[in-house]
Amino acid sequence: MKKSIGYFLWVSFIFMLFGCAELYKGDEDEQVEVILPPGPTYTAETEHTLNVVYYVPADEYDREYWHWRLSGFALDMQKYFELCLQRNRIPNKKFGLIVNENPDYVKMHYIKSTRTTEEMTEKNIAAMAEEVLAYFEQHPEEKTSDNYLVFMPEYTGSFCAHYSLGTYSGIAFCGVDHEKFRVRYLTSSRGREAHLASYGEVLYTLARSFGVPLETHKRSSATFSLLGSVEAKTSNNAYAWRWYYTRYCSQLAYTTSVPKGGLLDKVILPEASARLLEKHPLFNNAASVEPEPLEVEIDEWDIKSLPGSPTILDDSVFISCTFHSNKLVDGVILYNDPWCSFDVTVPYSPVNAATYALCRKAGIALDRNENWDGGNDAYGVYKSTLLAEDLGNNTYRVNFNIAMGDLLLKWKPFYTGFAPKWYWSEFRFKFIGKDGSRCPSYPSVKGPLTSETEGDYRRLYQLEGIGETAKHDIAKRYGVKGK
Repeated sequence: MKKSIGYFLWVSFIFMLFGCAELYKGDEDEQVEVILPPGPTYTAETEHTLNVVYYVPADEYDREYWHWRLSGFALDMQKYFELCLQRNRIPNKKFGLIVNENPDYVKMHYIKSTRTTEEMTEKNIAAMAEEVLAYFEQHPEEKTSDNYLVFMPEYTGSFCAHYSLGTYSGIAFCGVDHEKFRVRYLTSSRGREAHLASYGEVLYTLARSFGVPLETHKRSSATFSLLGSVEAKTSNNAYAWRWYYTRYCSQLAYTTSVPKGGLLDKVILPEASARLLEKHPLFNNAASVEPEPLEVEIDEWDIKSLPGSPTILDDSVFISCTFHSNKLVDGVILYNDPWCSFDVTVPYSPVNAATYALCRKAGIALDRNENWDGGNDAYGVYKSTLLAEDLGNNTYRVNFNIAMGDLLLKWKPFYTGFAPKWYWSEFRFKFIGKDGSRCPSYPSVKGPLTSETEGDYRRLYQLEGIGETAKHDIAKRYGVKGK
């Protein structure tokens, strides 16, 4: 009898202690989660913080505990980007949030849309952006920056995509929220595979909304790029990229090379992308004000390959450029970018030389376009101007040694049975000003091509052959080192 009374008193104490809490019994390990409500006090970590939103279609319902669950992901995303920069030797940089006295919560804005789910698919993204921005125009005191992380429930037609607003600013729409989309599953391979397969795409979408261009990793890298994709698969008579962000929490199509639950510690931002975020206003507690344009003029290009006929895996290309600018430059990125957009642009049916020619023509037009970001199979090399030769009068010479073997060419080109086995590739520069300005600047990704093979910041060359046995024409086009 005494034992029964003691047990009753203990249970009563537990219910008194957690009288304001809600209990959830986990489906994976039967653990009990205690969900305490947010307190009344919020504090901004920095003056300029990421605007976090829950955006619900008119004909959808709020997913249970959405504020608690999505706050956990906003905090995890903050930590992810901070660690990405740290791993690229950039310490103490993160975007700010407005945090609650209960550390499980961040401030989130709630928008109940006037649009139905049929009107909230990716093709409606511009109108959806207008509705989100209209909310903040009506509540100007709530806006803390020009960057927005917009969560939506998962529904038929929901999507993840970014909508650019400027060089640094944008909206990351992430239609992934469901009742089992919870941070605690990040610690379980089964939980990640079952419930968080889309989380890598959320991280990718937020990075893109920060104005970071596409970029893959080097072949010699031990990690994978969050922003890259170099493998392809066929689907519905068209090739589609396999993005590396899918490896973050899931093995998906990589059952033989990726463990169940993905590779949390292997999918990160490459250095060039991290250096762009290093100067991003949100990572420096600064207003997203477009600086005066950075204007860079390249006075001289010099491109040389190794003598002889080395394989592409053993070859190096030596590139230097002399440039001057209208204001101080902090760093220079050189991208090595194969043109393969034509392989995934136009569906083909049936597969023949004529339909392939249409794909090729459409893709080359895209890759020539300075506003088209086809860099998902490009890798970048970053150099600080501290390592450049200062020639005076804000003029510098910077040198790069590009390992051609770092190109990921295993599956390129895809349709060689129906066309000439060559395709264009390019070297291109991007400059970062000390004030965070960029050249080329938004909306240009690459700068224009002013001739068949040259632009202000671009030089083209050709690759011929298949995959890692391919050869380039750099020696013939530009010369060899030592001559």
